[in-house]
Amino acid sequence: VWEFTEPFNVIAAPAVVDDTVYIGSRNFDPDSGTLYALDSRTGDEEWSYETSGKIETSATVANDGTVIVVTEDGIAHAIDSQTGEANWEYSELDFESEANTPTIYNGKLYVTDTRLHAVEIESGEADWIFDREIDFPDDIRSPTVVDDLSEGTSEDSRVRQGILGHNDYWATRATVD
Repeated sequence: VWEFTEPFNVIAAPAVVDDTVYIGSRNFDPDSGTLYALDSRTGDEEWSYETSGKIETSATVANDGTVIVVTEDGIAHAIDSQTGEANWEYSELDFESEANTPTIYNGKLYVTDTRLHAVEIESGEADWIFDREIDFPDDIRSPTVVDDLSEGTSEDSRVRQGILGHNDYWATRATVD
């Protein structure tokens, strides 16, 4: 139907929400990336937002329309899905390896470095940080939220939006003791 071509390197899977495709890139400038919002029907660019670092992970979108993308330099960028303007940046991440796709659930952004960060979507302030004391950052993965342990269901942003093929399959296989 349409093709998105641009002169940079697109690595991450797109996120599609409400007829908009969100896709990030690594720019030729090694210290920047661009997040694009494209009309899913036509491929026309709705807006683009230049970030402080390369984008190598999928974006995710909160229920309020905030688009979150984490860049390789350890910054979570929150962008208004309608205007493409920055809402806030969270720069407390410390990446020793590749960034990971953020997860949004119940008004919070969950993202990992060697710790698990819970950041308020509205303000961009950390609600809490859990230090996992992991010495092997290459094994860090994007968090998944299981919202009902008795049912083993998940309704986090990656599951709702099908980002990176996520679905409720693994959440429903959770066991509860």
